[in-house]
Amino acid sequence: MNANSQAPSHAHGASPNPARTMHRIALLLSAIALAASASAQPDYDITTLGLMGPGYVDSGGYSASYAQLLNNAGQVAGQSIRYGSGDAYLGSDAWLSNGTSTQQIGLVGTGYERPSDGYRTSYAQLLNDAGRVAGYSQRYSTGGANLGSDVWFSNGASTQLIGLIGTGYERPSDGYRYSYSNLLNDAGQVAGNSERYGAGDVSLG
Repeated sequence: MNANSQAPSHAHGASPNPARTMHRIALLLSAIALAASASAQPDYDITTLGLMGPGYVDSGGYSASYAQLLNNAGQVAGQSIRYGSGDAYLGSDAWLSNGTSTQQIGLVGTGYERPSDGYRTSYAQLLNDAGRVAGYSQRYSTGGANLGSDVWFSNGASTQLIGLIGTGYERPSDGYRYSYSNLLNDAGQVAGNSERYGAGDVSLG
């Protein structure tokens, strides 16, 4: 072969670069995946929660409910505003919903409602994955005075008073007491605190 001769070249240019080809394929696949993701429809349902109907809607049809707690089972706890005659504000009730039905929870009735107008207030504070709720309800005297709050525990079907009450945990002059829940585990056990009182209504921690 002549020393000046050159190696034959490809008739149609340089040979293809395998690395560049694979890069173009990867880019094409990424573009297809992004387009599919953008066109996919979100999969969710919208459900109205809270307490509704008489007592929770004013004369103009206005109602207000607030979701406060959500567990891993999809259950929600919250509160709904209450209305009375002339659209008077009557506090709020706590509730628990599983997305299908909503149950009122909290302490109600004598001692937890202001006698003059029925005003009452309950709050859900803690919710576990078993659908158990701990919260508190405000207390009132027969004359409508604020007497603190009691802690309660609810399984969604019934609500029970918990916390420390009686001598040493109530103010001697008027029966005022105050308890608060701090922790709730999945077994339904609650930990909290109750204030103590001594003679002359002295606070003892």
